[in-house]
Order: sequence, then C-alpha cells, then structure tokens
Amino acid sequence: MKLQNKVILLLLAVTGAFVYIGNAIPQIKSGPAKKDRKVGGTPQELVTQGKEIFEGLEAGCLVCHSLNGAGGNRCPELAGIGNRSKKRGGAEYLVESLYDP
Repeated sequence: MKLQNKVILLLLAVTGAFVYIGNAIPQIKSGPAKKDRKVGGTPQELVTQGKEIFEGLEAGCLVCHSLNGAGGNRCPELAGIGNRSKKRGGAEYLVESLYDP
C-alpha cells in the first residue's frame, strides 16, 4: 500500500474517532424561557424563581459560573454577587456585566 493511501486512512480514522467522541459527550440543550414566569412577586418568590432558573438544566449557568465553589471556573463566582455589585454601582453594574462582560 502506498504511503499516500496510508496517510489518507490514518486521517479518516482520526477524524472518525473525533466525531465519535464529540457525539458521545452529552450536550446542553437550551431553549426559550418558560412562559409561566410572572413578573414581580414577593422577594421569596423571586428568590425561588431565580434559583429554579439558575440551577435548571435549560440554563446551564454552573457550566461556567461557580456558586460557593461548586461549578465551573471560567466566569465569576456568583456567591455574594449582590454585595459586590452594590460596591460598584448596583443594578447598573449587573446590567453592564451581562451586556459587556
């Protein structure tokens, strides 16, 4: 078998291996937000809704962010983010961080 044919077979085998491994990794599926969320409510209701959104499988926040050491480490730790944002301008800081991290 010629060297050229061996190289082509090797490239096909390596590409096939990468495709197989890439498809074996579970994917995070995102979609539109749930429509049953209501705007406003008591602080406790807002906390509960936020926790459901943050920890839900749809959001995948913990892939990048960490919370009390659990989760990813590519983005900022979110424990105490409210206190840190107050020092930097409050809600405006959080909105700016979302639009222009």
